[in-house]
Amino acid sequence: MVKHIIILSIFFILSQQTAYSQFTQFTFGKNRVQYKDFEWQYISSPNFEVFFYKDGEKTARLTAQFAEDDFLKITDFVGFAPYSKIKIFVYNSITDLQQSNIGINRQNFSYGGQTNFTKSQIEIAFTGTKISYKEELRRSIAEMLIYEMMYGGNLRDMLQSSYLLSLPEWFIGGAAEYIAKGWNVVLDNYMHDALLNRKMKRLENMEGEEAKIVGQSIWNYIVEKYGKPNVANILNLTRIVRNEESSIQNTLGVSFPRFLTQWKNFYYEQGKTIVDSHKFPDESSKLKLNEKDFVYNKVAFSPNGNLLAFSENEKGRYKVKVRDLSTNKEVILEKGGYQIINQRIDYDIPVLAWQNNNTLVVVDEQEGKETNLLFFDVKTKKVNTVYFNYFTHVEDMDISDDGGQIVLSASKDGQSDIYTYDIESKRLTNITKDIFDDLNPSYLRKSRSIVFSSNRVNDTLSNVKHKLNTITERFNIFIYDPKNTKQLKRISNTLSTDIQPIAVNENTILFNSDQRGIFHLYRYDLKEGISTQITNFSQSVLAFDYKGKNLIVNLLKDGIQHLYLLNDFDISVSTFTNKTMRQQVIDVRRLNAMRSKNQQNAPSTDTKDDEEEDEKEDGKEISTQDSIKQDVNINTDDYKFDTFSDKPKRKKLLKNYRPSTPDDDNKDLESIKIDGAFPYESKFGVDNTIFAIVIDPLRGPGFVLQGSMTDVLENHKFNAGIFALTSLRSGNYFVEYEYLKKRLDYRLRYDRQTLSFIPSYFTQKYVLNKVQASTSYPLNITTRFTGGVFVANTDFSVTSDQIPSVLRIPDRNVNYAGFNIEFVYDNSVSTGLNVMSGARFQARYENFFGLSERGKSFNNLSFEGRFYRPIGKAFVFAARATYGQFGGSSPKTYRLGGMNNWLFSQAEPVNSNNPLFVDPNEPGKDLTDLLFTQYIGSMRGFNWNKLSGNNYVLFNAELRMPFLKYFYKSSVTSNFLRNLQFVAFTDVGAAWTGISPFNRENALNTNIISVPPFTAKVSNFKNPFLIGYGLGVRTLLLGYYAKFDVGWGIEDKVILPPTFYFTLGYDF
Repeated sequence: MVKHIIILSIFFILSQQTAYSQFTQFTFGKNRVQYKDFEWQYISSPNFEVFFYKDGEKTARLTAQFAEDDFLKITDFVGFAPYSKIKIFVYNSITDLQQSNIGINRQNFSYGGQTNFTKSQIEIAFTGTKISYKEELRRSIAEMLIYEMMYGGNLRDMLQSSYLLSLPEWFIGGAAEYIAKGWNVVLDNYMHDALLNRKMKRLENMEGEEAKIVGQSIWNYIVEKYGKPNVANILNLTRIVRNEESSIQNTLGVSFPRFLTQWKNFYYEQGKTIVDSHKFPDESSKLKLNEKDFVYNKVAFSPNGNLLAFSENEKGRYKVKVRDLSTNKEVILEKGGYQIINQRIDYDIPVLAWQNNNTLVVVDEQEGKETNLLFFDVKTKKVNTVYFNYFTHVEDMDISDDGGQIVLSASKDGQSDIYTYDIESKRLTNITKDIFDDLNPSYLRKSRSIVFSSNRVNDTLSNVKHKLNTITERFNIFIYDPKNTKQLKRISNTLSTDIQPIAVNENTILFNSDQRGIFHLYRYDLKEGISTQITNFSQSVLAFDYKGKNLIVNLLKDGIQHLYLLNDFDISVSTFTNKTMRQQVIDVRRLNAMRSKNQQNAPSTDTKDDEEEDEKEDGKEISTQDSIKQDVNINTDDYKFDTFSDKPKRKKLLKNYRPSTPDDDNKDLESIKIDGAFPYESKFGVDNTIFAIVIDPLRGPGFVLQGSMTDVLENHKFNAGIFALTSLRSGNYFVEYEYLKKRLDYRLRYDRQTLSFIPSYFTQKYVLNKVQASTSYPLNITTRFTGGVFVANTDFSVTSDQIPSVLRIPDRNVNYAGFNIEFVYDNSVSTGLNVMSGARFQARYENFFGLSERGKSFNNLSFEGRFYRPIGKAFVFAARATYGQFGGSSPKTYRLGGMNNWLFSQAEPVNSNNPLFVDPNEPGKDLTDLLFTQYIGSMRGFNWNKLSGNNYVLFNAELRMPFLKYFYKSSVTSNFLRNLQFVAFTDVGAAWTGISPFNRENALNTNIISVPPFTAKVSNFKNPFLIGYGLGVRTLLLGYYAKFDVGWGIEDKVILPPTFYFTLGYDF
């Protein structure tokens, strides 16, 4: 029996529409918009299958090489290997990735009991540089492995994990971030800002990027303090004990609250040393408030310095603005993009640069299909558009002083190069043609020479094919002279990351460098060949521009990016700051690695001499004031930090070091065996299953079994589900197929509902069969229109084993045909169990035409809107408004009262005047309309079927309070307590037939009394609205989201005794 249930659960799938509940269910959910046709192929390596489409094979092979290079390191680090080859889907750009159907509406379920089947697959887009791409690939592989480690395995393990294991976002996401990036500048800056400038949220309240980067800092602290092997120990123990806090506590031998205190102190003490030697711009220099947490990817002064152009990106939706610095007035030149939910955002777009004082040039992508050059006239806002679909991604650009040429850093075929584009002739020229990453090009003043940042190992431009393991994470500054196309001029040669060079005048270049552990601005003198630090901000400079004597910088403050305009900033004044503790650690480790390498190759070679040789290029020594040379004399075998413990654990820092730069690894990546390419073949697998208890108001308690089968890309979905009672006399089931590969989404669905009554010696059975086909047109990720047609049939029959005369009652069949249209908007984001933000709205119209009986025709119009708004740190205000109306020749009925999926439910008594009444002595009453009856909840304080009618209106409001998370300061290890939520609610609703209750003489308070020959209309002035209020508790109970509410109803100004509700399900 158990075997059969497992087989059945594997076949059935989750549907977006319920086929089992008589309660009204509105269909929400996100969309993915396909602008392109993707014809997939794949290549195969020992541990991966890499999928690609047109123009993506080179990137796919690069992906396979990078993935194989890191595979053993990652699996060793987490202590887990996958059960099968990992599938990697490679997209040429982020905008292409955003068209994928994988993972859409993963959280779109209502009752709980859902088991998602883990899949060894990831999606990734090439985003500009091989270094950042490999980092993102490493993060994706690590996250997938950890997720499979926690939730994968055999069917039993997946079922147990789905019911008993709920891990916070910082745990898995943070571990993946650390594996990919280690202890980087971004982590350091963020933690210093979080601990010194604001009050950090509690871990369980963090979400999104904040949760990931804070989690990264926690795992970094574990490695630095306790050693790398403890990472795998913690992860494996978490899978066993199903609680991350307990596993950390038991592995490290320290209580979790104490662990958190030590973790914060680790970064706080380092941050204090930065505050003492650095400064931050005055608040008066802040250009504007950033209340919506915009991301500023580019800032640029006009050539005369009077105007400032910048872009604001809010979760994918962006604006290009120009600000007049004399009047502080802003104009919006362009709006684009759309809000991205649960997907990666391309913050490089739009790219902008000034052609002259009145023309701003913008690189923009339109609807994921094409890239354009937009030439904006700032005064008139007129725009000239030039088709520019040469690249998969544009990272940065600049325009020459004469306005005739554009230089770009752009990607194509998995390679980032420097290109020039002649505006008049529209000629595109590839300047650099090699495997190295070339970024941030900018013209020298009054010249066509180009200064840019690159991780190339030499200054020669040639067609020599370099090996992938020669690419380093070190970026230095180079100058390209069009008069000498074979040789570059190197102007920095540090072990750091030097980026974003801009020419201030003919003799001076400014660039951004993390030589001291924070990205500071440096001035480079072209004549003297010397670089000098000119800023000492306590936070890294994310973007900048300089014109005249004005400096604009983008800095992080209170977790948000802000633009600061510093007037009369003198770049001739140099400054100096000490290195951060992190940078000191990194430098020591680099030297230690260099010594080991030199001792193996030439034991007599002195490390200092080797480094001095590294500072030379083509016989010319480059002066680098902030070179690592000054730290050569540090004793790396007995290195200690003032801010750390004096216990002898410092050697562990070096022992546990895993070099992250590719050039430290001598593996020949080109020799990795790769087979293919092969055509992609659709292979179907189980996506998820649901087993849940559901209470139907008409049929009673039963169980729901659903499941989902999809192909790997989730372009094809087979959905099926069943609602069955223990008696098996009544129930519903459906099967469905969805085709989601193109811009238009198609669905074909079959439903069957059965309802049986056995009042005494006879059985009355009602059956509804419905076949429908529908098409959806998504406008964007949040909005769609859907239209469909259907045919339906109802059947009523009476049978009896005792009275033969009952069999003579004829069956009654009604055939229908009809159509429906629907509009859905959904930008809501789930930030936790029953915790959401955003809004949802649906409007739907459905019309049934009676084919066999015209008098049976009816229609249904319905609306529902839901709104979720966070209040403070953890509270959420949730509101819902819904309305429905049946019309036509044979309108059906709404029944208002109670809650959806109410265990131990109660209903209003059914008397002989109620349409639900079946006389046990009179068989043959046709109650087929019950198949279309809709129960409306939540109307707490009342039983099911309190009011009924052809119309209804309902309003719900809830204040959701995760009480323990907000008020309990210690860690919470119990999933029951961790997800405990208190709710205060109020409900207001009415159901009626005829005149609306908003009219004084409505159908609920007006009675017609007829005594021939007289007729009287009597108004009782009864309040037609039901009002409920009360309190509730929600939490996760054995994998189901359980709700306990107590509600007091108010009917006609009378407060009724409390009614208790125990229900299963999310939201309202």
